[in-house]
Amino acid sequence: MTNFGYFSNEGSEFIFTSPQPPRPMLNYLWNSYMLSGVNQLGGGTGAYGDRAAAYIDQEGRGRAVIIKNGNRYFYLRDEENGELWNPGWYPVNRELDAYECVHGLGYSRITGSYRGITAEARVFINQEDPAEIWTITLKNHTDRERKIKVFSFVEFSLSGYKVYSNYYSNLFAEFNGDHHLLMAHNTTQDRTHEWFNGFIASSEPVAGFDSSRKAFVGTYGHLNAPQAAIAGHCSNTLASNEDMIGVLENEITLLPGETRSFHVLIGATDTMEHACAIASKLFAPGVIEQEFKALLKSRQDMIDTIRIKTPDRKVNYLINAWIKQQVQLCAEAGRDTGKGFRDQLQDAWAIASFNPELAKEKILETLRYQYSDGRCVRGWLPLDPHIYSDGPTWIAPTVNAYLKETGDNAFLDIKVPYLDEGEATVWEHILTAVRYSSEDTGEHGLVRAHDGDWNDSLNGIGVGGKGESVWTSIALYYALNQTAEIAAGIVKDTAIVEEMKERANKINIAVNDTGWDGEWYLAGYNDLGEKVGTHTEKEGSIYLNSQTWALMSGIASEERIRQCLTAIDERLDSPYGPLTLSPTYTNYKPEIGRLTGFVPGIWENGAPYCHGGSFKIVADCCLGRGNEAYRTMLKIMPNSEGNPSEHSGCEPYALTNMYFGPDNPRAGQTMFAWVTGTAGWIFRSATQYMLGFHPGFASFTIQPVIPADWKECRIQRNFRGDIYDVHILNPDGVQSGIKCITLDGKAVEGNSFPIIGDGKTHRIVVELG
Repeated sequence: MTNFGYFSNEGSEFIFTSPQPPRPMLNYLWNSYMLSGVNQLGGGTGAYGDRAAAYIDQEGRGRAVIIKNGNRYFYLRDEENGELWNPGWYPVNRELDAYECVHGLGYSRITGSYRGITAEARVFINQEDPAEIWTITLKNHTDRERKIKVFSFVEFSLSGYKVYSNYYSNLFAEFNGDHHLLMAHNTTQDRTHEWFNGFIASSEPVAGFDSSRKAFVGTYGHLNAPQAAIAGHCSNTLASNEDMIGVLENEITLLPGETRSFHVLIGATDTMEHACAIASKLFAPGVIEQEFKALLKSRQDMIDTIRIKTPDRKVNYLINAWIKQQVQLCAEAGRDTGKGFRDQLQDAWAIASFNPELAKEKILETLRYQYSDGRCVRGWLPLDPHIYSDGPTWIAPTVNAYLKETGDNAFLDIKVPYLDEGEATVWEHILTAVRYSSEDTGEHGLVRAHDGDWNDSLNGIGVGGKGESVWTSIALYYALNQTAEIAAGIVKDTAIVEEMKERANKINIAVNDTGWDGEWYLAGYNDLGEKVGTHTEKEGSIYLNSQTWALMSGIASEERIRQCLTAIDERLDSPYGPLTLSPTYTNYKPEIGRLTGFVPGIWENGAPYCHGGSFKIVADCCLGRGNEAYRTMLKIMPNSEGNPSEHSGCEPYALTNMYFGPDNPRAGQTMFAWVTGTAGWIFRSATQYMLGFHPGFASFTIQPVIPADWKECRIQRNFRGDIYDVHILNPDGVQSGIKCITLDGKAVEGNSFPIIGDGKTHRIVVELG
């Protein structure tokens, strides 16, 4: 609950009661061709992003930005008095008699009422068309006939490629009266594909249109008072070589008590013919409602794959619905800088449990960006050839998770080309990766950092080829053990098992001999041979990731586990989550990296970077620290008790990548949400580590680690065709440890179960103690 909205429909919807939360709050809608953000006002950017077109443009994003500056609004003109208003209040800013916005999983509804007229604008994107599908519904609550003009407005961008010639030289508009469709063309030779064109279409005949911003808004006009809407009519301009918009004018007459609806499409196209075909298909009677029902069913199916029930309703809402949606967005759309090698694999790691087909697709796509010697690019779309040391370490654990979830052992035999030359099976890609990393070591026996590790901004320690990363070395240790597990359980190759164990032992010795600083693990060594993340430094004396991964990987001894925990709890804790490092840097140190030049308390310079903080939750669970895991999870989740959304500005239904740290004037606030690797790790930490359902190759294990004050909780999930309903009882108020277990009412020994495989629902009751 916030002062601007609340969850509804078992948490699958968030309802805004005010159009003015701390910042515009987005919902994302997408398919393979279109990605759009819609905020509580109705604004937001939309972009075309066909996968095939994207791969034509390796140096760019392949994405055509269709909507400019988020300017997509519906203006209503009351013909009784000429007043303008918007269902979402903005940009006219006329005070409404009532307002509501519902953000759901893949759709939004914005409803406003003014002077007896209610207007609802619902939007979603279906599975296959490159268009936003808007349904505008007007209801007359008065006892007299009312006439309303609706001006559907979008400002076109038609950009996203490298511009060599004048942008405006190839812009023009075209109107098709038969389909009530206005198209904005960009025919520049600079384009990387044909889809840098936008269109807007109405299901009903239009009284007018405009494609020139100047004509509709006015030479000196603003969006809060577009001159054509004030005048009450468009001028039917066909813009040429100027700022492009799309406006369609619909006249709606409403009898007393009458409700009328019509549809509007806003999208991308390659030709007028294609746009008209899309409109004809979607505007056929009943089609749009069928498509909307299909969307709702697909999201309900997603929710039903894994459901949890804990005493914390917000945790339930986010894990069951919104975080799944968020992870899928990250996997399919990438990040703001493109698709990252590590990012796509971590997304796939999480998605494997509830959308294994998408996980498979993402793994295979990512492996195409590994070189034949084992190195990996930082990312693609656009191609980023920087060599970050962590890339190879993510392949084995992600593939291992996919194999355990699906039993698709043949996946290891699929051949995938390398980026430079040749091809190899998925299994060979794994081996190439871990062998490369375990041989790419420096003076201290640690993996060389090159352009950085998971910490992108630690980009100065290894650019000379000598610097080493302790964290990557620990991640490699983890990956080698994951590879050994696959070799033993699936491939049945004892020679590779022994090889991986030997390599893991070698890196273990190096990490514990040269990576230990006395009370915690170093971040690494720079090219000068100097320690990074050491107690002798006044700034950046301790980094989080080396500690959390030492705990979760099993590389640390019992004594060092205690020391790492003390260091984390005493030196890296904050009201907003674990800090990436402490103390913050205040002076730029090129021998460490760009993070030292950041303002203190932002990004990797001492901020609670939530992706890294989520590693701590898993580490806590590995050590049975349910209270600490939950405490950290609550700090990372949006709208926490200590950092409500009214202060943070974070959407209550989406995870952010970072809160500003205590050393920043904006402590606790956020810059954006949704696009972050935090989502996948929070999802796995809740479903696998806290609720304790651990898949295996031919079995699964139940090992809950929960807060002591949770007296009971539950996880129900699909696994290998069966449904397992796991009820966890905690009468003694412990954090971990199992007293007894029953399966379908019968007591069982141990906490590991063979896969039943009968396609039925099975009930497991676990009593902790």
